[in-house]
Amino acid sequence: MRSISCLVVSWLFAVTCYSQVTRALVIGIDTYSPPQGIKVSINNDRQTFPNLSGCKNDAIAISSVLQTHFSVSQKNIDTLYNREATRDNIVGKLKQLLDNSRENDLVFLFYAGHGSQVNNSLSSEPDKKDETIVPSNAWTKPGMDITDKELARIFNQFIDKGIKLIAVFDCCHSGSMSRAPVFDMPVSRYIKGSLFDTKDSSGFIPPEQRRDGDFIFLSASQDNESAVEQYDGNGIPHGAFTNAFLQSIYQQGANASVSNLFLAARSILKANGKKQEPVLAGSQKWLFRTLLNSDIQQSSSTVLIPAIGNNKEYIEIGAGYAQELNIGNELICILSGNDTILLRIDTVLSITNSWASVIKGDKSKIKSGQLFEISNWMSRQTPLLSVYFPDHSYSEMDIQKITAIGRILNQQLPKQFINDLSDSDPEISFFFIKGQCWMNDAGRQLVLVKKTDPASLMAIIGKKTFYFDIPLSDKFRNILKNRLGKNANIQIVTNSSEAQYVLFGSLNNNQHLAYGWRRTQATAKDSLENMPVQTRSFSLQENNDFSYSSNSDSLALMAARLSKVRAWLQLTGPKTTELFPYHLELRHKGSNAIIDTMPFRVDDEVTLYLVEEYGALKTSKRKYVYSFIIDKEGTMTLLYPNPSKGNVENRFPQINANSRKENVELINFSIGIPTGTDTYFLLATDEPIQQYALLFNQTGTRSVNVAEDTNPLRDLINLGNEQKTRNISKTPKNWTLSKLSIKTIY
Repeated sequence: MRSISCLVVSWLFAVTCYSQVTRALVIGIDTYSPPQGIKVSINNDRQTFPNLSGCKNDAIAISSVLQTHFSVSQKNIDTLYNREATRDNIVGKLKQLLDNSRENDLVFLFYAGHGSQVNNSLSSEPDKKDETIVPSNAWTKPGMDITDKELARIFNQFIDKGIKLIAVFDCCHSGSMSRAPVFDMPVSRYIKGSLFDTKDSSGFIPPEQRRDGDFIFLSASQDNESAVEQYDGNGIPHGAFTNAFLQSIYQQGANASVSNLFLAARSILKANGKKQEPVLAGSQKWLFRTLLNSDIQQSSSTVLIPAIGNNKEYIEIGAGYAQELNIGNELICILSGNDTILLRIDTVLSITNSWASVIKGDKSKIKSGQLFEISNWMSRQTPLLSVYFPDHSYSEMDIQKITAIGRILNQQLPKQFINDLSDSDPEISFFFIKGQCWMNDAGRQLVLVKKTDPASLMAIIGKKTFYFDIPLSDKFRNILKNRLGKNANIQIVTNSSEAQYVLFGSLNNNQHLAYGWRRTQATAKDSLENMPVQTRSFSLQENNDFSYSSNSDSLALMAARLSKVRAWLQLTGPKTTELFPYHLELRHKGSNAIIDTMPFRVDDEVTLYLVEEYGALKTSKRKYVYSFIIDKEGTMTLLYPNPSKGNVENRFPQINANSRKENVELINFSIGIPTGTDTYFLLATDEPIQQYALLFNQTGTRSVNVAEDTNPLRDLINLGNEQKTRNISKTPKNWTLSKLSIKTIY
């Protein structure tokens, strides 16, 4: 392990070589309503300014990660939180950044808050609207929003000056929602549009379309979608996109390309059950460089964490949830003379603070600002999957009546009836909450349905397609709740917006009542993602305890499979300086064309390669390599090495006649079902894994016990399998994990 001093010296050398200063402006606004006792002016066409919960948390976390993961100096990070983030302050800080930055410098802009729209009668856009971000003082008078045209003019000035600019926005310009049943409205980062007319006729090339500069634009959602908030695994509210973006940085480190970070963030966002589709645009050459625009092979993934206080009882650490610290993490600092100080995290206090105790070394030598490196890996103790089903009172007789209504609708309108949300989005959804029937009208609004007899419902439906959701009876709900409670990886939440999956009940093709799991924000366009929009459903044969119990077992098994897929998709490996300089590549067997963004087709013949990174150091340590695949249904399949050959040929780099193999063929195979996104994993370890064929071939979600295998990674490989208790998994920093996601279609 290199000493911290060496790491700092190497980083300073890199900065000197590139003469790039990185500055950041980080904005997070939760407070939008006027101060207490002050009313919105009657001249303001907006009268409601709802507050948010996770925007300041987003901004604090981003600021912290810029420092610990990307070595951006704290003095170069400017922040605006809540009421500080007025229109004048936001525009003023941007102009200040422009004035202070020179050619080749880099500016990182982050905004979390409400988005909206305003009228623009002189716009060339058909809808005559401009998208906006909403400052904290938008309530004071009309016209306070900052439009996309205003921002574009400022951004173009950065590009004109030769400044590299990356802008990340976690907000939205639409309040649309999923067309599936909505049991709880998620918090959207959208404020109703303003009637104020900007009358802005200016025309120019948007910065993301310019070819003469370095600009990257990341947005939480499309213009016609809603960007929502969610709670992370520690119960802290964040933007769903920012949460996923941070997770992708934890997974891949500062050395990852912008393109890979975005793909990982999108994958995590979908795994969290969110409908929104994030946007990445800008300079093509920057997409294949790191977030802060450096060459991949010249970056370090080391996370440096500062001590900020030395008290009698504990050491205060300037890092927390934002760095994915967990109780039991160990931090190491090697001082001059090879004196070593080792700390253990005892309490994680907040997004940016923790308490640690000294387990080795002289406590008196720890000074404020002393930098530490994480020396082990700890799994998170939070559940892997959150599920929801309404806790409302329905008798068995109630369910029979609702089911009878559904059958009549199905029989009378068979071509309009939809029971699989992964196939198509319904125009109308009916669902039941607390004895009332509600209708989701094409994702635009929720309407209380007062008359629920078949004739009245058919009058509402007309010629539209529709979905009819059937709730659980009290008895069935209690049995299912107890069954799910036996798996510590699964958490039942009381608000559907906090869940990745919700329970659905519908009539299957045989007109039997059946239950399964669906994404919280279900939409058919996500049917090819790496987690299913909707699982298979299980018929409820009779209304008795045996049938409820059998159905609950099937639903629990399906939930466990979902938790397994999600766990591996979000797994964050150790932060290590020992980068494994290889990645996986899939190629069509005939043409040898690399498959990356284009999907497979079922029955395609492909070859999996292990490819050395361009410019990789030739002194990298040899590791044992394992490759496996997990499909969206939770099946894990070993790809490499061949089970019959053992841990003999799977150590890389491979050296033949004093030369390294840079391109190694691992396996040929044909693509099979299911369609959707398959995730290919590359696991590299210092120690060989015994009986890997058993560990990496898992069709179910039961734990695989191999008594002879004492490898510390065994519990890791069982990640997501059913457990009675949520144990802490601890491994040394001796493994790396990378992922490749490819779609399969017919």
